Amino acid sequence: MNKKIRLTRLSIAIGGVMLLAGHTVMAGTVNDGNMTTFSSGTAAVASQVSGNFSEQTTQINDNDARINTNTGNIATNTTTIGNNTTNIGVNTSTVAGHETRITTIEGASTTSAAPVTVDCPAAGAIQNAIDSAAPLGRLTITINGTCSENVNITRDRVTLLGGTAGAIAGATSANTVQVTGVRGAEITNLTVTGGRMAIFADNAATLKIESSSIGDNTTAEAAFAALNGTVVTLRGGDSGNTFTGGFTSGDALAMFVGKGAIVNLVVGSNTFTPGTASDAIAVEIAGRVIQDDLGDAISVTVNGDITMFENSHVLLQNGTVTGDAQVVSNSTLTLEADSANGYALTFTGNITAERSASVGLFGNAFTLVGSGSAIKLGAIGVESGATVTGTLTSFVGGFVHVESGSSVETINCSTGMVLATSGGITNYQLYGSTYGSGVNPAVENPDTSTGGVYRECFFPNPIP
Repeated sequence: MNKKIRLTRLSIAIGGVMLLAGHTVMAGTVNDGNMTTFSSGTAAVASQVSGNFSEQTTQINDNDARINTNTGNIATNTTTIGNNTTNIGVNTSTVAGHETRITTIEGASTTSAAPVTVDCPAAGAIQNAIDSAAPLGRLTITINGTCSENVNITRDRVTLLGGTAGAIAGATSANTVQVTGVRGAEITNLTVTGGRMAIFADNAATLKIESSSIGDNTTAEAAFAALNGTVVTLRGGDSGNTFTGGFTSGDALAMFVGKGAIVNLVVGSNTFTPGTASDAIAVEIAGRVIQDDLGDAISVTVNGDITMFENSHVLLQNGTVTGDAQVVSNSTLTLEADSANGYALTFTGNITAERSASVGLFGNAFTLVGSGSAIKLGAIGVESGATVTGTLTSFVGGFVHVESGSSVETINCSTGMVLATSGGITNYQLYGSTYGSGVNPAVENPDTSTGGVYRECFFPNPIP
């Protein structure tokens, strides 16, 4: 074959490869630098002519190899493109399938499951209804009579609705109703008794309890407990919620809230009564109990003590508390009632604030009736027209502030601090000794009886 023609064809082939392959090996041009150049009229030596042919052959063979390499790459790329086209088709089908499933799920989530009515006594009837229902949508189970079983709510959006004398009585080997990690659980117009606890909500569950009676003397421990980020709404509704602790000494609380759980008291009345324990409500480890009016009537009745530990918070605005409050370790108790909202809050008992705890008593419709509330390494403020009947005592590290316009029967500055503005205080005591009208006991001096602990008291000068 004519070498010039072959070289031309090689150039054309090489150009085609360059256009088709994404990654190619470039074919080189013939390099005449290693060839002998002949002049016109000069005799050609056979070895030189042969050398030129040999060099051209070498370079042409090299281009052949490169062309073969590019041909292989083109085939590989063609296969890859084909595979990608197939994958695109598969992905398109998958996306379409997901869109269909999403549409199905969205439709199901807004559609309630078929309602179920359970007539008890019937063994395991409620749990069977939960387990056998469609997994999506609101499931409402109406309960007639008393069902003797322990119920574990294992899916979202379940309503247990009391029908005719609807009740659940569980064995004490487990909690009567367990709500763990599910969303939108509701217990309405139902009596729940027995169990280790009557209702236990855990693991960031969301739960609403409305117009129900929770716990009694057949319940072993707390009537109700919420833990680990659970959010609970206690809606008293038309007939109110009641929580009654059980019979195990020391653990029979009406309500226990801890580990970041939040309980909101809204709309209507909520009543908390301990069983054999003295504590009606215990709030620990960043637990929150908030009585929030939300523009509606609210009322709370606490027939026992309130204990608070480790960054917990309680806010009460309307109702009665009969018992003591212990507020410890950075916890905050806020008792606030304003007659302009139609509220009145009476706390009959003593309040102790310790270890960086704080207590706020606010509002012209709040009254504390106690024989001797004590502040140790904590703070209490009496402000906005609040009334304290009894004695507030500030001990080591304690601080009491009484705002003008509020009323305190007796302030005792012991080994802590008191800051009181004019008016509203009937008796002033310094280290337990009462000072009368016109005497200024403002001092800062060592108390030799306690090894030189300083006491600071700041009263009006002179005392009214």
